[in-house]
This record gives sequence, structure tokens and C-alpha cells, in this order.
Amino acid sequence: MNRLLPLLLLCACAGSLVDHNDPALTSNGTGTCLDGTFKTATGCHEAGAISAGTSHTCAMVVGGEAQCWGANDQGQLGRPGDPSFVPVQAMVAGRVSAIAAGSSHACAIADGNVWCWGDNTFGQLGLGTVGGTSATPQMVRNFLGVTQLAAGASHTCAVNGTEMRCWGRNHLGGRRRRLPHRRHCSG
Repeated sequence: MNRLLPLLLLCACAGSLVDHNDPALTSNGTGTCLDGTFKTATGCHEAGAISAGTSHTCAMVVGGEAQCWGANDQGQLGRPGDPSFVPVQAMVAGRVSAIAAGSSHACAIADGNVWCWGDNTFGQLGLGTVGGTSATPQMVRNFLGVTQLAAGASHTCAVNGTEMRCWGRNHLGGRRRRLPHRRHCSG
């Protein structure tokens, strides 16, 4: 998979508005990114993880950034503005260690905290509210030391050392919850 990731990222960026032959944008000065890296608006980066939503994709860049590209009608790029055909940095505070994209939202772990942005129709941003959007990443409160993260179409789950919490749409799991739901992990 590590060898396939650069090809997926290259294909995702094909046809972008950035001049892929501009030596100023690359790490080797030739207009081409080195093996294992993908081109963004600011240069070549190595991706540690990638996750795709319905009309956007986000990557965790080795070194601690979140980069997203695609549609931005719900704020799913993690910054205000227009859609982007090339990866742009999401405005996540801290060093990103994991990323997950839902249908029209995304979340990242940065310094043990969960940050989410995009569509919040079902409370999938973990803010304790339902409705609206946020183009700026918002921190999920009162849940620290998070090490794992996953997103579905309209929900998000995260795990720290002792518990798992999920928030967002729960139409197949029983009672609808607006706040992150706690489950204690065994072992």
C-alpha cells in the first residue's frame, strides 16, 4: 500500500490548477516530486495516511499537517474558501497524527485532541450541536489523549487509552445522541 499511495495521490491531483512543472513547487528543483511524495500548492510532501469523502480527500502529511482537496461547499477542506484541485493545508492546531474523512466532513487527531470540520447536519463534528457547517476545524471538548479515529458518512468515532466515543448520525443504532457517547474499553 505504501508504494500505491503516491500513485493515488498523483491521480487525485491530475489536472489541477497548479503548474506541476514549476521547479519552485518541488523538493528536487526539477518540477517532479521525489518517489513517495505528492505535490501540494506549497511543494512536495510525504503522506502518512489518506482518507476520502464523497467529494473531498484529506491526507495526513508526514511532519504533522492535514492537507485536503476537492469540494468545499460544506467547509470540508478545513479552511474557508473555494474548492481546490490541489491539496491545501487544513487549519488544524497542532501536529496531526491521524485523519479520517466522512461524506462531507473530516476529523484529525492533533496532539491528542480531535479536531473536526465540514458538515454538522447530524452532529458529526462532535460539538454538542446539530446543524450548520464549520470551515474552520473545531476541537471536540473533554476528550483527551486520543490515539485512533474513524469517520463514517455522517458519524465519527475516536479512542483514547480507556474509552471509545462516537457522535453523529445513529439512525441504525437506536436512540439518537447529539453528544459524544462514551464506551469504556476493556483490557
